[in-house]
Amino acid sequence: MQLLYTKEAADTAALLKIRLTASYCGIELEEKQVNSNAEIPSSIANGLGLVLGSEDGQCITQSNAILRALARLSPAAHLLGKGDSISEGQVDGWLGWTFANVDTLLAVGAAAAADIGKALMVVEAHLAKSSYLVGDAITLADLALVADLMVAQKEFPDLLKDLKSVSTWFSTVSSKTASPTCSTKTVVAAGEGLSMNGVPPAVVPKIYSRGRLRVKEIVSESTYALYLNKEVTVGGWARTLRNAGKSLTFLELNDGSTGKSLQCVLSVETTDGFETAKNAGGCTLVSVFSFSNILL
Repeated sequence: MQLLYTKEAADTAALLKIRLTASYCGIELEEKQVNSNAEIPSSIANGLGLVLGSEDGQCITQSNAILRALARLSPAAHLLGKGDSISEGQVDGWLGWTFANVDTLLAVGAAAAADIGKALMVVEAHLAKSSYLVGDAITLADLALVADLMVAQKEFPDLLKDLKSVSTWFSTVSSKTASPTCSTKTVVAAGEGLSMNGVPPAVVPKIYSRGRLRVKEIVSESTYALYLNKEVTVGGWARTLRNAGKSLTFLELNDGSTGKSLQCVLSVETTDGFETAKNAGGCTLVSVFSFSNILL
């Protein structure tokens, strides 16, 4: 049995990820909800709220680290991929992507719905050619993102409405994942609690919401079709600027995300701040543009 110390009363995405993984691996998980800060692991006392403890006093913090530990306790489940460094690296990559593009935005609330939707367009393009995020079977990458979407759909019911591939994948993974069950106890920590044993304190991410697309997402061969004839918002620097008369300007926009640039056609009738843009020098303009049509 694995002990999960938590300060979180609500079913957060991080907690659901751990429950799904433990259930999928056949690992019995006992949750101990702590309601006092007295002499308990510093990561809980500082408000993070999740520590996986073993019977010998060792412990692990951070949800993704806990997921990996549970996966390694059940190698037969192959949640880290096929067992080679490439697939394991791909799983790690998706765990990091999910944390940065979905987890952090879930904490923002309703204002994050649009940004989460944009992030899932990347997943939609990937799943159009693959049944799972990594390889041909369920991995930690799938369980982590599914848990996030289970939580997200409670607040944004139409989140997957226009994402056919993501919806199919979500249904498939959900159907193959047993409903997580666990025994939960509410305790007041006393005595010495868990020994951190040199484990570094967990890093609490800075919450932010990026309201624009990166240029690399638009010019990428794997995702550009998602933005054709749709309104998008981008920002960056003007690498080059070429005026075509008094009412038209061609601006080569780059934001540092890729070596490629996006050519923007600005007209005096449709561009706010047209004169400012027209008179700017190369690599000096920092602005945000919204386009109703993307043509590559």
